[in-house]
Amino acid sequence: MDLSAEALENRFANALQRQDLAAAHDAAAELRGRFASSEKGWVYGSMACLMGGDPAAGRALVNEYLRRHPGSISALLQQAECELALGQRMAALEAAATARRLAAGNPSALDAVGTFLTHARDHLA
Repeated sequence: MDLSAEALENRFANALQRQDLAAAHDAAAELRGRFASSEKGWVYGSMACLMGGDPAAGRALVNEYLRRHPGSISALLQQAECELALGQRMAALEAAATARRLAAGNPSALDAVGTFLTHARDHLA
């Protein structure tokens, strides 16, 4: 069995396509276990928790990664998603603002921040 980071990332994506959150969570956990410094295992694990209805666990995972890698734009945006799901709007907007500062000059990262802010605005309605 291929246990490369790419294979585990594909396993995660395939599990999401099948709407199998348990398998997605397992793939993310294995990715974190084998490639602890890889951002994707932490962000994917957080996403699986959030989609499974446990934003607090998702926040804990992404915060653990951010303690070691505070400059991760995608992890900051995932943190913002978790905070928003937990009703912590100000914390969500602070995480997004940090991501926006870090994204200066990176159009795709700025687009991701804008997408989150649009989602946060729509979340009010």
